[in-house]
Parts: sequence; C-alpha cells; structure tokens
Amino acid sequence: MYDQVLQITDLHLKENPTSTLLGFDTAATLEMVLEKALSEAEPSAILVTGDIAHDEQLKTYYRYLDIMAAHYTGPILSLPGNHDQSQYFESPVKTEPLTIGNWLLVGLDSHLDGQVGADVSAEDLRDLMECLDQHRDRHAIIATHHPPVSIGCSWLDSHRIKIDTELSRLLEDYPTVKGIVFGHIHQPIDIMLKGVRLLGAPSTCFQFLPNSTSFSLDRKPPGYRWLTLMDDGLLETEVCRLKVCPYEIDISDK
Repeated sequence: MYDQVLQITDLHLKENPTSTLLGFDTAATLEMVLEKALSEAEPSAILVTGDIAHDEQLKTYYRYLDIMAAHYTGPILSLPGNHDQSQYFESPVKTEPLTIGNWLLVGLDSHLDGQVGADVSAEDLRDLMECLDQHRDRHAIIATHHPPVSIGCSWLDSHRIKIDTELSRLLEDYPTVKGIVFGHIHQPIDIMLKGVRLLGAPSTCFQFLPNSTSFSLDRKPPGYRWLTLMDDGLLETEVCRLKVCPYEIDISDK
C-alpha cells in the first residue's frame, strides 16, 4: 500500500488579479499545475513549500486559499518562504504537521521576514525533534523552503540552510526521516545525504537556470513533484511539468 503526496512550491502570487511577474500570470500557472496534477492522481495531501505570496499582502493569502479550495479539499501543509510574512501563517494559512498512513509530514520554517537567505532557529529545530519524537512509529518527510545543501548555483547556494552539524546529527538520531523536500531553487534536484533523499522541485511559475552563477531564468515549463510514500518507508518520486511554458519571460516585469 502507498499514499501519494503532491509538492508544489514558489507560487509567487500577487494580490491584484491582473498583475504579472516576469511575464507570468502566477495564479493562472498555479491553476494549470493543479489541474494537470490532479488529473493524474488524487493526492492524500499537498505540500506547499513556500513563497506563496510575492507581495506579502493579506489578500494574497486569501487568494491562495480560494484557488486551492477550488481544486482540492484534502489536507494541505503550507510553509513560508522568503517572500512570505510570518503573521499570515497562523491565520489564515495553517502549518500543522500531517499524518498520512504510516507517514508524518512536518515543516521546518527556514525563513525570516524580510530576509532572502535561510534562518533556522534553535527553537524551530527543537519543535521539529519533539514532533519526530512523538511520531517515532511513523516514517517522516521534512518540508522546508530553502535547500539544506548546495545545489551548484552559487547565487542560490548563498541562501541555503547552514546548519550542517545539527542537520547531520538530526538525521542520525531520527532514522525515520526518509526525505527532505524544499523549494526556493525553482528547479528539480534529487540527491542523497546520510541515506536521506533531498528533493527540490520546480516552481509553479518561472524557473531558474541550473548551474548558474547569477540570477538566470530557464525556459522550462512550470512543474511539480509527486511523492509516493510506501507503507514500508520506501520513498519514490517523479517531477512533472506542463507540456509547454504558457508565457514568455519578461525580465522587466517585476
């Protein structure tokens, strides 16, 4: 038996329905991604790994909730990214851990309001470990926004979570953790760290160019990641995309 979980990330929604970003109607691409993904399978949960808003406005988060509710009524774990504001992740957006079958889906907040790079507090790490302690009978996926390792893009690598010693110890102490999924990088990545799968996903809107040294955009279409969670702890995954990119990049559109 297994459960399927959908990861989407870096939505970059705006309050104004007519606003675009880098030439993209980000709400439209989010809906295109949801429609395609949900035509493939009905997930047991959705993970949204940050940068929900681009403009940090309260109405943007209600817009996000409306879009999600129009397509999916199951459990959603939503996390803040560097473009988000903490105050909106108690209300209206919720960040409580989810239990799905034999699995725990738990978030780690890597953002600090107004800061691009990662910031993981000792308190948030303690909360994460307490949650893992409470669910030692379940396999676990940790979801966060920033990557916990370098990905080969120097300008993005400067933003990563820099708690290597603490993370290494956590993965040793909690062998129930099978994967860490994240956003921020607007591109897929799949690597191993101490037997744990580290998975970055494409954005639901515009993409960043792999192996770039400065801000660079890729012309690949919006995408998403499927996570297949086997009852025995095996994690399988697949990145999918829209067939074509629905918008032309406009670097002057900010």
